[in-house]
Amino acid sequence: MHSTGLSCSTSPYAIYGYAKAADNKNRLEIDEEAATVIRQIFELAISGKRANEIALILNAQNTLSRNSYKASKGDGRDWIRVSKIGTFWKDSDIRKIVLDKRYTGVAIGNFYERKGIGRNEYRLVPRENWIVVPNAHPAIITDKEYEEAQKMLIRLPRKKTPVKERFLFGKVRCCNCNHAMRRNRGKNASFVCATPISIYSPNCVQGEISESVIEETLLSAIQTQAKLFAKTEKSRLKQHKALVEKMNDIRKSIKRCEDTVQKLVVAKQDYYDNYKDEKITKDEFLLKRESCNKQIERMTASIAELAEMLKNYSDLADQNTELNSEWQNCIGINELNREIVDALVDSIIVYDSEHIEIIWKFADEYEVS
Repeated sequence: MHSTGLSCSTSPYAIYGYAKAADNKNRLEIDEEAATVIRQIFELAISGKRANEIALILNAQNTLSRNSYKASKGDGRDWIRVSKIGTFWKDSDIRKIVLDKRYTGVAIGNFYERKGIGRNEYRLVPRENWIVVPNAHPAIITDKEYEEAQKMLIRLPRKKTPVKERFLFGKVRCCNCNHAMRRNRGKNASFVCATPISIYSPNCVQGEISESVIEETLLSAIQTQAKLFAKTEKSRLKQHKALVEKMNDIRKSIKRCEDTVQKLVVAKQDYYDNYKDEKITKDEFLLKRESCNKQIERMTASIAELAEMLKNYSDLADQNTELNSEWQNCIGINELNREIVDALVDSIIVYDSEHIEIIWKFADEYEVS
């Protein structure tokens, strides 16, 4: 843990429990309304209450969650995520607050870090790597209270098991609250909706849903869609080939008509030259010219009709575009991976172990009739 002499807040937003000072936006002052909740959380933690128990107490008191509180104060960010039952206190919210040493009056840099480039997952940085600014703002709790509250977060070390690729991360959601379901690791991994842990919500998914059940359902759905893609693509290619052949036939017909018109124009000139050379009479010339003009008129009308037909077939060909190529890579697959799931799946809505809905990232082009 490194110390520095800086003592101002450069973040554009104050953390929950504090507000920007009216006369100095780089200085934090205690928001007493939120600070009361912070103190209650630490008191409950010190008394031995676990994170989910504290969340239940706050929700029973109808205490606004951090996000709802900030939204009620006009915070400029979009705090409230989509949920059918609104925002509420969760055990993860309690842990974040109890872990946050900034409530003792220190400012901390390098507190969290991304788990990887481009990933929207964060982890707590080891304390020895924090950048700490002492007495940066008024304290809501004492150092002693902070250290005592940490005891609630002590967990027995788990036996390490081989890490499985988490290609369902963030995809599995509860049918009621729409929150991402929590993955329980282990030999038989499962997903649970954490909402009922923190608030009474009988319509949320109850109990554990086996990860293998979700994976099997998803794999089966992708295999079915891939087969339908192959069948639909075969039909599309056949139709496209027929359209191309028809357009080529029309182009040939237009070319024949245009050649005929050109020959008739030349013939008219020859008839005129013969008339001037007195090889044919005036009446013969006029008769032949009239005949050429009528044929040219018919050919011109045919060309216009064929051109309209060509345009219509061309429009049909444009509409008969290549289908979503992502399915091409899924034909014949027997197992899932992150690349396939990210490319195809928007979310997986769970109702129970026998009712799971797959939301694709695009319209369902290959519905079973």
